[in-house]
Amino acid sequence: RRKGLRRPLPAPLHLLWGLLGLQGIPRGDRLRALRGLPALLRFSGCEDIPLAELLDRHRQPPSVVEALWTPLCLGALNLPPAEASATVFVHVLRESFGRRRRHSDLLVARRDLGAILPAPAIDFLRAHHARIVLGERVTQLLVEDGGIAGVRARDTDYRAEDVVLATGPRAAAALLEAVELTRDTARDIAALGSAPICTVYLQYPPDTALPAPLLGLLEGPGQWVFDRGHTGQPGLMSVVISGPGAHMALTNEALAAAVARQLQAVFGWPMPQRHWVIREKHATFRCTPHNEALRPTQTTAVGGLWLAGDYTRTDLPATLEGAVRSGLKCAHSILRTPAPDS
Repeated sequence: RRKGLRRPLPAPLHLLWGLLGLQGIPRGDRLRALRGLPALLRFSGCEDIPLAELLDRHRQPPSVVEALWTPLCLGALNLPPAEASATVFVHVLRESFGRRRRHSDLLVARRDLGAILPAPAIDFLRAHHARIVLGERVTQLLVEDGGIAGVRARDTDYRAEDVVLATGPRAAAALLEAVELTRDTARDIAALGSAPICTVYLQYPPDTALPAPLLGLLEGPGQWVFDRGHTGQPGLMSVVISGPGAHMALTNEALAAAVARQLQAVFGWPMPQRHWVIREKHATFRCTPHNEALRPTQTTAVGGLWLAGDYTRTDLPATLEGAVRSGLKCAHSILRTPAPDS
C-alpha cells in the first residue's frame, strides 16, 4: 500500500487519501477522480454494465484508469475493464475499502498456501474423526428419487445424504451434465467460460530484492511482481499476468524474455539466471456483466446436492475470499435443511 493508505483515517476516507497521494498522476486528474468516486461506489444498477462504461460515466480520467482501476480490475476480476462486471468490481471496492480499514490490509504469505489452508483443515477434520480419501476422482453423482445418494469414484460407491460439489466450474459442469435434473445448471456453468493467468518465475542472485514484497508494474507484459525472498526463496521473482492478451500468443521462452527485459528496464537488474512459466488457461470464470446471471446458488434441483466454489453467486469474483464465502453459505444452507427422516 502507498503511504497515504496507512494514515489513521476511517473507511472509506483512507481510500480517498490514498487516491489523493497517487504518484505519477497529475493533481487535476486525481481531484477529478475523487469527485466521481462516491457515485461510483454507490453503483447498484438493476442491469450490470462493463466497468469501463461505469468509469467513463463518472468521469474517471484516463491516467487514473490506467494506473489504478485497470490494475485493480485485472488483479481482482482477471479481466480488463472493457469486459469486467461493474457490479462485481464495485462489490470488491466496498468489501475492501468501504467497511473497516483492516479489510484493505495487504497480507503476504510466508509459507505456501497448502501449508496455510488445506493442511490445517485436514488436521482439524481428522481430529474430529472424519474419513478423508485422497487420490480418487469422482466420476459420477448417484441420484435416487430426485435426491443425492452419494458419489462414485472408480469402482467404489460412497453413500451420503448430503454431497458438496466443491470442484472447479469445469469439473462441476461435467458431473452435473450427466444428471437430468441439473443439466440446465451445468450448461449455465459451462457458459461462464474461462480466463487465463500466467506466472513467470525468474531466478536472480540471492541478494536481488524488491523494496516491498509486492509491486505493480505498468506498460506490461508483467502486471504484478512478487519477491519470493519473503517466503524463503531469495532472488526468486514471480511475475503475474492476469486475463487475456497478446502475451498468450507468445512462447514460454519469448514471454519470459519479455518480462525479464521489463524488470531490467524498471529495476536495472541483469537478465535472470533461469526462468520457468506456468500458464493456467482456465484459471477463473469470466466475470462479465452477462455472466453474473448465470452463476448458480448453493442449492441444486437434486435434494442434498450442494455447490461450493468461487464461481457460485457470492457477489465476489473468482478469489479465495469468494470461495470461502461460498463454502460458508453452503454449510449454512445444509444446517438449515431438515434431515430426510426428520
